[in-house]
Amino acid sequence: MYWQIPKMWLGETAYLIGGGKSLETVNDWSVLHRKRVIAVNQAFELGPWDFVYFQDCIWFDDNEEALMKFGGIKVTTCLRTDLNPNIMTVKHGGDITYDSRPGFISLGGNSGYGAVMLAIKLGVKVIYLLGFDMKTTAGEHNYHKKHSRQAKGQIPEDIYERDFMHPFARLAKIYKSLGVEIYNANLDSAMDYFPKVDREEVLDAASLMCA
Repeated sequence: MYWQIPKMWLGETAYLIGGGKSLETVNDWSVLHRKRVIAVNQAFELGPWDFVYFQDCIWFDDNEEALMKFGGIKVTTCLRTDLNPNIMTVKHGGDITYDSRPGFISLGGNSGYGAVMLAIKLGVKVIYLLGFDMKTTAGEHNYHKKHSRQAKGQIPEDIYERDFMHPFARLAKIYKSLGVEIYNANLDSAMDYFPKVDREEVLDAASLMCA
């Protein structure tokens, strides 16, 4: 049975943690521990987040044991998990920019895009993207070295420009009409479709709200 995504974060601010190399310089994730956070793929290991979202079934195979110990809600479009009661499986929304049906997520060809779709479906008002670098740094894609396909050299360096960023370009044309604000919290990101803000200022502001 597929999950119908509820608007459980209506009007709130969400922080989406991707996998870019820029995250290596984050010293303290605890400022987000009581915030609305969706971890993308391996970022579930960085803190006690509300959600982890993934699409890649190969990634799931590599991380299933650790993922089952994660205390937050696990959401995916990977159909091989649909019989696992500990994982919320949603249907593929296909290649359209935004699928308004509550049980569907538009994939966008990457888990980062799917996580943005999840946040919008949850009803958030503001989204901050952390680690959405959309480029390699020193030949590496991620802040971690746990992606088996990257270790095998199976992820091309041009995958961001070739595949990943086009769906975000389409989203940039309509996201305001969906009632959401999206900010890219990486001034050096290769993705320029959303307003860029300084990550440290975002995290500092989050820490003040925790005080």
